[in-house]
Amino acid sequence: MLSWRQWYKAYPDGFRPWHPLAKVVIYSHYDVKFNFNYIFCLSEMTSWLWQRCSGIALLILLFIHLSVTHLRPLSYKNIQMRLSSPVWIVLDLFLLGFTISHALNGLWQIGQEYISNKAFRKILPFCLWLVGCFLFLIGLLILFR
Repeated sequence: MLSWRQWYKAYPDGFRPWHPLAKVVIYSHYDVKFNFNYIFCLSEMTSWLWQRCSGIALLILLFIHLSVTHLRPLSYKNIQMRLSSPVWIVLDLFLLGFTISHALNGLWQIGQEYISNKAFRKILPFCLWLVGCFLFLIGLLILFR
């Protein structure tokens, strides 16, 4: 554990090591070197960025979906008209894809943080891809039925 003086000497410009891009390797209290392999390894950073971008896209798509679905009276004719239009099918596909990827990406991030067993950490992405593909196929079957 670094004291505040050692911390100040190690990080004179207020460097914050908990930032996603700022992974450092501390060899001693005074020798701080950047781990550039971590910065260019994009799995955690792209996951973090995808979570934010997909969240914004989900808010926009959910607003469109709810305004179209609940502002008009809900009848079989309106649903049939909406599902026969390619624009609404693409919108629903994007909503389905963003929802599944956002949820499974969040589960992957939780797994990376709380699973300490290396074997489970390697199996987790494969299992999440299987679950995601299965849920997307179920959504496609429901949408095109």
